[in-house]
Amino acid sequence: MRHRLALSFVDLCLIGLATVSAQLLRDSFETRPEQIVGLMPYIGLTLAAAIPSLALFRLNQSIWRLSAMPDYLNVLGAAVVTVAAAVGLGFVVFRLEGIARSLPVIQAYLIVFALVGVRVLARLRHLGRGKGPAPAPLSLTGPENVLVVGINPITELFLRSVAEYAAGRTQVMGLLAPKEGHTGRLVQRHEILGSPEQIANVLLDLEVHGAPVSRIVVTVPAAELAPEARTALQEAEEGSGVRVEYFADYICGDRSRRMGGHKPAPQM
Repeated sequence: MRHRLALSFVDLCLIGLATVSAQLLRDSFETRPEQIVGLMPYIGLTLAAAIPSLALFRLNQSIWRLSAMPDYLNVLGAAVVTVAAAVGLGFVVFRLEGIARSLPVIQAYLIVFALVGVRVLARLRHLGRGKGPAPAPLSLTGPENVLVVGINPITELFLRSVAEYAAGRTQVMGLLAPKEGHTGRLVQRHEILGSPEQIANVLLDLEVHGAPVSRIVVTVPAAELAPEARTALQEAEEGSGVRVEYFADYICGDRSRRMGGHKPAPQM
């Protein structure tokens, strides 16, 4: 409870600061002290409107260091509701006298910037500190080389899981994307090496460079793969002994869609 109150207090302070900053920006930092004093009623109404808005969008219940796009959209919604309510209340209470028409617009932008910014900073700080269990030690034979098939949120989940929990045991050698135009681009510092249909050539090239792959993790549901891609993966599994795991289907609980019979649970 105390933690939520602290988060709400920080948000309210940022909202108040954003309102004052909006006035300063509008006046090109030539605002007189009496103008700030005249702004106080509007700031009070803004904070009064912000309290239920923050609760409505549950901003004080999110974990900042794990914030993501849905949290930032909630910030946007809370900012719009807060400013709209403040303007409405201000018009009723004092007809918005002394409040420029452009001020609420600048205010809304600054509120979103401040509230999203503090969450992004918390997330970056968390990532920089490398929280989480210590990486598993390297085995005597070195880390397992893995190739990932698919570019989607599940891919991001798998890559982050490997980096957080299996950095010493699993090494992602690259990714395969359905669109050939993605070849050469990076996803979390991992290079896209080609398309799933090119799996045989990619495996051979990695083996020639001394990085043989022992496992392929597919983050695309099997039914959504092109027939050529499914055939290429099946041939790679049968011909080279590489284990293919359909990570997306495992998460969805749809084991029947995996090819090649029963597969064990995917490993990090």
